[in-house]
Amino acid sequence: MATMPVALACSSSRATLNRDSPSSLAISTFEASPVAEVDRAAVVEAIAGEEAATHMTTRARPAVPAVPADAEPSLRVRDLRTPSLAGVTLDAYPGRVLGVYGLIGSGRTEFLRGLVGLDRIDGGRVELYGEPYRPRSPAHARRAGVVYLTGERKIDGIVPQLDCATNVVLPVLSTFTRFGVLDRRAMADRAARLMDQLRVRGNRAAPVVGLSGGNQQKVLLARTLAQEPRLLLLDEPTKGVDIGVKDEIHRLLRRLAADEGMTVIVVSSEEEEILDVADDVVTFAHGRCDGVTRPASELSPAALRHTAWTDSTKGTNV
Repeated sequence: MATMPVALACSSSRATLNRDSPSSLAISTFEASPVAEVDRAAVVEAIAGEEAATHMTTRARPAVPAVPADAEPSLRVRDLRTPSLAGVTLDAYPGRVLGVYGLIGSGRTEFLRGLVGLDRIDGGRVELYGEPYRPRSPAHARRAGVVYLTGERKIDGIVPQLDCATNVVLPVLSTFTRFGVLDRRAMADRAARLMDQLRVRGNRAAPVVGLSGGNQQKVLLARTLAQEPRLLLLDEPTKGVDIGVKDEIHRLLRRLAADEGMTVIVVSSEEEEILDVADDVVTFAHGRCDGVTRPASELSPAALRHTAWTDSTKGTNV
């Protein structure tokens, strides 16, 4: 089984990290006093390689141009209500990443579940590329080009005892079937290309549960891409992965938006993640969102927390 990078020892002046390399156990030692001052990019390089570290040291992102006044949103939501949502209004645009942030219980996950047909929509209006949209199920959402990545890969994500390729193509198995016969070679080729793109490491022919958490997450991301989404919904996309894989996933999501014109919506409980991956940010509180969008480049983690806390205390005695 592949192991995730782990700190073997820490003291006031030294941290030692080990990881599995393709051929051996690699060990890196960082000297600093205090150890909290160890350069984050150096840790990323030890885990994920020089390319990721270079990206981290140069990723100060220029301010993204504002959405043109005449731009049409790919997703328009007005006063959306579900059993868990009390009124959500927002717009999302092609070629941009929208970050959704809020405290626990704010309705951020339930919003994605409503958009993908897992939770019943009770009211409001949703338009997808200018057309009314009300999904009845995840399969219905997928046919409309809306694909969802769960935040709980061990509960409703991976199928533990199936191999990686089967996990990748599960939602689209019918596309590899003709006259009731499964074209296993075509299925395997498609899955392999996607896993190569995401650099899935480990024994892909074995049950997926044998991979590290980061590589399991990459398999699930490959599954979302196999469904060819126009609107990609991701709930906590880097939950339980190491810092190197997190950086890879962030770069992938930005590339899907910027280079392929995809609309990407990311829900995360981590302020730093929202600000790193998103172009625009909205906040949720008490199942509501007022649709006010803030450029991620103008926010700090503290400012984002303050906004979410302020929103969460509106109408309360806190």
